[in-house]
Amino acid sequence: MRHAIAALCAMLLAGSALAQPMADPMRPPEIGPAAAGETATAPGVQMIMISPGRRYAVIDGYPVMQGGQVRDGRVVRIEETQVTLRGGAGETKVLKLLPQAQKRTGAPATLARGGAPGEEEEK
Repeated sequence: MRHAIAALCAMLLAGSALAQPMADPMRPPEIGPAAAGETATAPGVQMIMISPGRRYAVIDGYPVMQGGQVRDGRVVRIEETQVTLRGGAGETKVLKLLPQAQKRTGAPATLARGGAPGEEEEK
């Protein structure tokens, strides 16, 4: 009986030793300078806040006001959808809030044909 209990305890302890720690899904990503061997990525805009009294953007996880420093550039303009940076050598870079979004002009197809939204065309 003692051997069975000892074997059971050994199996339970061995199983927990192989278990991996759980990663916290709510933990924010690591932000900071690129580690050795990694390439530095361009700054990214996560949020833009414009109110009557101030304008600021969250770039690389840090809030920056107009005139503030971001990496090697200075924020010269904050607009609704983009932030303009000016580098030390005078070059200008525009960071878009949603770079994959494309603005389309014109009415949707249902409105262009004269139908109301939600109405289907009779065949």
